[in-house]
Amino acid sequence: MSPLEHTVVRAGMDPSFLQKHTSGLRPFPKTIAELIWNGIDAKATLFEILFTTLGPVSKGRTQVSILDNGIGVSDAGLEALVSIDFSPSAKDPSKRGRQGNGSKGFVHQGDRFTVETYDGTVFRTISYTAIELIEMWKNGKALWEIKPLPENHPLKKLSHGTIITIHNLGHGPGVNKHHNRTATRLARELGSLLPFHVPDQITITNEQGIIHPMKKRKIVGRPIVGDTSLTLAGSISYHLGVLEEVEMGEPPVEMHAQGRVCDLQTFLAPLAESNLAPLLTSIHRMLGHFQVTGIITIPSLNEFSVNDRDKFDQDLYDDEERIREIIEWMHQTLVPLLEQELGVSAEKMATRDEETLVKDLLSYLQNSLGAPQDDKPILELETPLEPRIVPTSLELEPGTSIELVISNAKPNSQYLWDDRGSGGFFDVHEGVKVIFTAGFLIGEFAAILQMDGKSIRIPISIVEQKAFQFLRRCRHTQPGMIITHTLQIPSRMTGSFIWELVEKGKGKLTPAKDGQSATHEVSDVYGEYHVRVLHQGQPLGEATCTVFVEPSKQKQPRYPSRSEFLYNGIAFELRMVRAFGTQADVQAALLRRSVKEGHYTILINFLHPCFQTQKDLSRMTSARWLIASAIAEQQMQTSRNSHIGNLPEQQNALAQRIYSEIWSA
Repeated sequence: MSPLEHTVVRAGMDPSFLQKHTSGLRPFPKTIAELIWNGIDAKATLFEILFTTLGPVSKGRTQVSILDNGIGVSDAGLEALVSIDFSPSAKDPSKRGRQGNGSKGFVHQGDRFTVETYDGTVFRTISYTAIELIEMWKNGKALWEIKPLPENHPLKKLSHGTIITIHNLGHGPGVNKHHNRTATRLARELGSLLPFHVPDQITITNEQGIIHPMKKRKIVGRPIVGDTSLTLAGSISYHLGVLEEVEMGEPPVEMHAQGRVCDLQTFLAPLAESNLAPLLTSIHRMLGHFQVTGIITIPSLNEFSVNDRDKFDQDLYDDEERIREIIEWMHQTLVPLLEQELGVSAEKMATRDEETLVKDLLSYLQNSLGAPQDDKPILELETPLEPRIVPTSLELEPGTSIELVISNAKPNSQYLWDDRGSGGFFDVHEGVKVIFTAGFLIGEFAAILQMDGKSIRIPISIVEQKAFQFLRRCRHTQPGMIITHTLQIPSRMTGSFIWELVEKGKGKLTPAKDGQSATHEVSDVYGEYHVRVLHQGQPLGEATCTVFVEPSKQKQPRYPSRSEFLYNGIAFELRMVRAFGTQADVQAALLRRSVKEGHYTILINFLHPCFQTQKDLSRMTSARWLIASAIAEQQMQTSRNSHIGNLPEQQNALAQRIYSEIWSA
């Protein structure tokens, strides 16, 4: 028996607790990516992912196995497998799997998890369901099964390694059977969740024995790889590269802690107006270069990653010494390395205002050649936000009421409100909006909200006298709108009020003469803002209203013709990029086939040497020639006779004809 010294055991724990605690691993590719990362921590350099459909006894159910050639899981490693929020890697800054929850992601995919591991000497196995795992926690003990390694076992051909199997995909308590758990999806999405060199080490085979090639990203030059340790930020590792070819939607440089948190631009955004701004210019130009991709991992920042893991908490940016240390390291270490690979210094990679030139080109092309007449709009997709309750706690006088709202509610989700033990009652017990009315018993109480398989406790204080509060403590509006805030003021209260915007400079607030209301011209930037009111003259506290500035529920359409023109019935989208380079393989323009059938994208690289130190007329001429060349390339690609003769000469002659045809005037 192996004692579990770090287990987390809670009364009433069931599989829903596991699913809540590992909600970030709900997507199938993320679950598999975490298991691959565990193998990377174990120094694996080879991974085989195998889908298998079992026989009639298992009713044809599918399982997925991940084999790696890492050092294997030791006897002590069992604790990390069957504990939550603990991993022996937590003390090793060179490893990523420091939280210990990656191996619990199986609860979203199947009904059983099996580990078979061989360290070169001992063959160990363990297998359990979510319920059996919880029993191990409660008992505080777990057990390896140790036995001889079978001669025909896949690990026999390796000197060491591990096989992890998730059984009965789509089955088990709380598992959504409709999710896509296929080899095709893994081949398409898994690579974007791993360092760009790892897909070369992975083989994915489906149930029919067909290998699915992973989507890979090729780089030019050498990968930029390393690790270091800073005084305040601790260990840092980085794996960056300059892409040979860039596709639309290519992942940028990402910031990781104990898993992905956000992209680099999101990480840097809160520093735009800080005293670090002068250092950010070169970082944006080099690490934000559209050909640069990769991962920067700073494990110590995990304490600052918010629950939805799409940004870092403001507390990180309030730690000025730590954030300065990180930014200075990026400027002094990563920028020079990328300058060397890209062949230009950050100072020479000046951002030029080429938008007007592109706009003029596009206007001419649309007027002379036409634009797609597709009146069906392309809706801009929004990033879904996690649901949250507003307000998160209540303080009320007896008999008073307040509205509670689920912000960012998910369609088809069920929200159940339980007022037993709340000291009052809800007007309804299901839905995204309820009204709570306080009873007449003074004291501390709590209500419960059930959503997405988890319970949220809402603290409620019923007091003899509440100083004052907003009539509506949560507001949803659109950018630039003007709304009115009104206070609820007890009849016994006297004195005046001070209104203020917590986020300075984000909107305009105009209080009424009596101080009991105010008009609010909200910010024109999407986000969460707060209006605070202080009572002057008596220390009776403050009140805060949360204002969510959101896109209109009716999404604004984007019409393709705004950026596209037609040539011989083919739609071309014109885009501007800045990708400086002097090597022969760095192009001044790139032609990309769009996802939409019959559409192409022309990328004009305004930081190519052919645009340097040129007047506007010369740059316009260069851009026109590049557009004609890109159209000629597309025509050659679709021509039946493109295999005949000298292709470069044919394409050049065709480009000259197209140039004359379009810009003959």
